[in-house]
Amino acid sequence: MREDNQRPEVSEIDPVPLYRSYGVRKKEGFFTHLNLWLARIIAIMIFSIIGVAGIVAFYATIRMLGAIGIVITFILIFCFIYFKVLRTARKRYKFIKKLKKFCKKNNLTLKIHRGFFKGLRRNKTGFDFTVTTPSVIWCARFFTCRKRNSHVTFEDNSSITITENIIKNRIFENFGLVKTKNSRVPYSFNDPLPQSDIKAERALIFNPVPRMVFKKNYDGVTEATGSGEQLHGYTIFTGSGFLNTLKR
Repeated sequence: MREDNQRPEVSEIDPVPLYRSYGVRKKEGFFTHLNLWLARIIAIMIFSIIGVAGIVAFYATIRMLGAIGIVITFILIFCFIYFKVLRTARKRYKFIKKLKKFCKKNNLTLKIHRGFFKGLRRNKTGFDFTVTTPSVIWCARFFTCRKRNSHVTFEDNSSITITENIIKNRIFENFGLVKTKNSRVPYSFNDPLPQSDIKAERALIFNPVPRMVFKKNYDGVTEATGSGEQLHGYTIFTGSGFLNTLKR
């Protein structure tokens, strides 16, 4: 029997929260690697056969439909370009259009400091635009997330980790066809604010919005965060969250 004043044993391994389970892997031995490679080879063969069969079937259908098939092909190509390739530009254009309309309607001063295409980059210095309200000047910079299925983690005041290819389909994960990619990049938002009698604040706007946004607290624990939270001297927003803040 353990005495009352005896301390219980403490594990030396820190537990990993459930939402941080992505990217955590057990040690893999030889047979694990062998099974993984066999699964990949089988998966590539299966999906290759399905892909070729799909292309042949699609081509045969287009040939049978004639002119209608050509129209359908152009529609499918247009949808792919519009919803996939131009997703970032489309989302940004839609937000800027709403922002200009809102500022004009409410007599707010909007100044664009960076061109549209330069703003699509993941810029690390400067402001993309400023909005002057009666009580505050918002100095904003866009944070571009080109891939919808990604996580962003604010490590500290000088670096951000971007996790891409977050696996949603377990079939692809089991076959090893999708690899989660982590990249830690230097990033800070400490550009000097304009000198004014009105209070100035920095706004970091996610547009397009990633799947999840996290932060690390003072103890190094990763926590989920969201629009409207202040981090390292700036406030993070989604596009709609920033417009809602201007309405208040």
